[in-house]
Amino acid sequence: MKYFLLVASNGIGGAETRALKLLSYLSQNTTLDCCLILNQSLLDSYQENKFTKYLISNDKIEIKVVDKDRPNFIKDHKFNVLLKDKRLYKFIKLIPGFILKRISWYKFMLKHIPNEEDVKIHCIHGETPRIGTLYWAKHNKGRVNIEITSNRHVFEWGIQFKKVLRANDDLKNFHTTCVSQTVFNNFSKALNSYGVDTEAISLDYYQGPFLFFPKMYDNAEKENIIVFAHRLINTKNPILFAEVVKELYDEGVLKNWNVYFRGDGALKEDISNILTEEIESKKIEIGYTTDLQADLRKSKLFISLVITGNFPSNSVFEAMNYNNILLLSDTGITKEKFDFPEVNLCQLEHNSLKETLLKAIEISENEEAFKKDSLATNAYYNYLVEKGEYLAKLNSILNF
Repeated sequence: MKYFLLVASNGIGGAETRALKLLSYLSQNTTLDCCLILNQSLLDSYQENKFTKYLISNDKIEIKVVDKDRPNFIKDHKFNVLLKDKRLYKFIKLIPGFILKRISWYKFMLKHIPNEEDVKIHCIHGETPRIGTLYWAKHNKGRVNIEITSNRHVFEWGIQFKKVLRANDDLKNFHTTCVSQTVFNNFSKALNSYGVDTEAISLDYYQGPFLFFPKMYDNAEKENIIVFAHRLINTKNPILFAEVVKELYDEGVLKNWNVYFRGDGALKEDISNILTEEIESKKIEIGYTTDLQADLRKSKLFISLVITGNFPSNSVFEAMNYNNILLLSDTGITKEKFDFPEVNLCQLEHNSLKETLLKAIEISENEEAFKKDSLATNAYYNYLVEKGEYLAKLNSILNF
């Protein structure tokens, strides 16, 4: 069976990394004939990142780059920024379908995906929802699974579903699977708000994440390093973390620690302004890394303060795989899913984060306590891997 994984994104985030891990795993552990469809920008990003370059070098994966056939104005950065403008989605219902199909991936996917029964298409979307995927799903008799990967885009998806669907469509052709229960709940609300009948379409969510992190390194001796690895945007709360970290440095609590903000985003300059002194003294590093595993093998403590919840977080699971203990915001279904006592949970406010971070630092500085908690964290990661619920759900949808 031919399995096409279409990743509609221009750069690497959690969804894009998870997609490549999935494809690498399937190509090596199943009889599927695997093909990756992406644009040149994402391919370049994959090749610049040490972990994803390692995964994409697998010679069992066929790669198709759609940009080679697309007009230059569609590939232009400014045009892609325009497509991400939320104001556009308010008027998308007014744009004729033939125009949308022409500027989307729809026309260009047709050249790469054969119209055969023994073909399955799995679509994972990053920053920009792609209406072309909906057209493809509409005309391909249930062979397509669209994966909604983030709460950030559920309303844009709702508008686009409304644009593509017609009253006489066989809506069960639209296999749509949300990466978590939280995303499912929010996407269902978005669809309902735009008049799409959620009972009529095939809509579900993955009970568990897909976990497959080949270790590029052996575990190193742990150092007093805290890692915060997320995009530096409001939904990840880097400013809150920076303010607490600044206070703890001023109080001398973190004098023997280094803190790494591994990411990029709109709030990078604001974080740098808060932590100027600590950056100059080399206590803090801020910036995207192409080799997060190199940090996680040495670090003791991993921080994730996501507003919508920490399940499933790509970087959280990668940290667990390298025996880091966790400090997570108690949001979404975090408490339900990370149900082991060694996880450190906080509320998204200054005093709660500071108190929880102090506790986690105390544990991390006690060799016996750190060993106990880090081993428990890694054991829970392995438990989730063994459950394999993501693959079970995907198998039931695509029947491979």
